[in-house]
Amino acid sequence: MNILQFSAFTDNYIWAIKNKNHLLLVDPGDHRPIEHFFLQNPSCLLAGILITHHHNDHVGGILDLLDQPFLCDDSKILVNGIKCRSKVPVFGPPSCERFGVNTIVTEGDIIDWYDLTSKVLDIRGHTEEHLGYYCTTIEGDMPPFVFCGDTLFAGGCGRVLGGSVSDLFDSLVKLKSLPKKTLVYCAHEYTLNNLNFAVNIFPDDKEISNRKKNVEICRSRNISTVPSTIEVEIQTNPFYRCLELEQFKELRKMKDVWS
Repeated sequence: MNILQFSAFTDNYIWAIKNKNHLLLVDPGDHRPIEHFFLQNPSCLLAGILITHHHNDHVGGILDLLDQPFLCDDSKILVNGIKCRSKVPVFGPPSCERFGVNTIVTEGDIIDWYDLTSKVLDIRGHTEEHLGYYCTTIEGDMPPFVFCGDTLFAGGCGRVLGGSVSDLFDSLVKLKSLPKKTLVYCAHEYTLNNLNFAVNIFPDDKEISNRKKNVEICRSRNISTVPSTIEVEIQTNPFYRCLELEQFKELRKMKDVWS
């Protein structure tokens, strides 16, 4: 089992968990890079899709993908121990049904697929409804990982676009409580911009400055800076320096107007 990365639009990442010849996609806002993959890998099939929230750059490719010939006939995906009714289940919050979500999940639901277990997290705030998927393997042969959409970014967090600042703060605290080695798979390559802001706020912080230098090197070579880890975010993400909601509100306001 491994995780694939697909680039979309200008800075989006679409993720996929690959198990043998089956793929479980995360937030396919654009169908084209996924279709290209399946054309290049004709033995692979689409088993299911995980959706975090309703923005078009996360859901825009769902219906096109469900209309393709590379769909799995039997995905073997269970939700809370019960086999999914949909041929290719598309998991997500209720607000995403009109975009192709056919299996509604909420906080605490458990999605099992082969030896992968994914626990659904409610991490709203960026939008009114926003899910995360915290994943572990039965054998423990992979570190835990979380797909957090636009809630937590490498070096930053999402804007409030329909949700609330207090919910976003609570969601970041929830993600912070995950094991420190958890890999953080966010949905955008915003890391350098986020760390430029962080250095501006904390100019004397060596950990942030060092991370920024490493990220600059990666981006100069067109290397992705995602995934991060919960541990790295706790150490260098400026929003994790906020211990109280009012501090977080002020910092989020500053980032909103920062260029």
